[in-house]
Amino acid sequence: METESFDVIIAFEVLEHVDCIKECHDLLKSGGTMLATSPMPSRDWIFRALELVGLSQKRTSPHSNLLWFKKVPYFELVAYQTVGFLSQWARFRKV
Repeated sequence: METESFDVIIAFEVLEHVDCIKECHDLLKSGGTMLATSPMPSRDWIFRALELVGLSQKRTSPHSNLLWFKKVPYFELVAYQTVGFLSQWARFRKV
């Protein structure tokens, strides 16, 4: 794909599985938006426990890239919220 070819990237429950922040940045046009959701790194164990007792779906790949959205490089954090003290949701802008 060509760099700077997208206005928006939606990465719901993706970023914790693969290190792709730089690639997302490169794909966005200047001023572009990335919407993202991910478990909060300190509370991922709760999701794991829910999987073990059958209350949530099993992971198809490990959460080997958990990160705090307030510390994501390359982007300006435009909006951030936590949901149920378990997940983080954010809107980022390419600067």
